[in-house]
Amino acid sequence: MTVDIKEILKSIREVAPMSNLSPKDFADEGGYADILAGFFVEQDMKQHKDRLKPTQLRKVFHTLKTIERKYKPKGDEEAFIISDVLSLKPELAYAMGRELIPIEFYDLMKNSLTAPKLPKVKDFRRLIEFLTALLAYHKYRKGIKTSSEKGGKE
Repeated sequence: MTVDIKEILKSIREVAPMSNLSPKDFADEGGYADILAGFFVEQDMKQHKDRLKPTQLRKVFHTLKTIERKYKPKGDEEAFIISDVLSLKPELAYAMGRELIPIEFYDLMKNSLTAPKLPKVKDFRRLIEFLTALLAYHKYRKGIKTSSEKGGKE
């Protein structure tokens, strides 16, 4: 059974808090992160341009990792300060408006960066784990597509 991109986005939208998202759902090959990465790379190839630029994906990831370092010394049950991540939403809207990221990525992040999703540090860490997997699969799939284009013309 193939999972549709809209089903994945809906599943992530409905999970709250983020710690309820199981790593087996997103980290395995064929999981949410892999399927989303495949979707973004396929869309890029169809349109002959990067809709989800690796630099944009890394920018979001590194911003969140910087926030995570702030909470590193604190325990998982420590209350998470959502205002730290809310400042990322306008940046995402700006990137969306400039067509640097696709609507699907914008929706994913907009729906993930909310108070009900991130009430505690452990929920924020789960979001980081998910984005780590997405970034890794995006790089992997982009590499496969690039090498198949170069070597596929024999």
